[in-house]
Amino acid sequence: MIVKLALISGLSVVGTLARFGLSSLFPSPWATFAVNAVGCFLIGLVGALAQAHRISDDARTIVFVGFLGALTTFSSFAWETLTLERNGQVGLAFINVGAQVIVGLALVYAGYAIVPRPSP
Repeated sequence: MIVKLALISGLSVVGTLARFGLSSLFPSPWATFAVNAVGCFLIGLVGALAQAHRISDDARTIVFVGFLGALTTFSSFAWETLTLERNGQVGLAFINVGAQVIVGLALVYAGYAIVPRPSP
């Protein structure tokens, strides 16, 4: 378990640096878009390679949580949605997409709204 945590931590540093480097190439919001797009491609690639070559769940988790989790959690959302669809749970996949977007935006607004701002 200690080795697994150390590997996740190490890849998290690499993922964070990759996010910073990639996002510095684009203006906002395109930086976030680019990071999310790259992360989604990589999680699809790594997930397919892990399945095709019977890579251990631990190794997949280390890459998914460590590197890709630090790069972007949007890729995890996309992977989970793909997994639902591939398991025949298409309706739940659509609900996941809608709920993640709606709840996420609502909570961003809620968090922003509760912070007092100085009056003009």
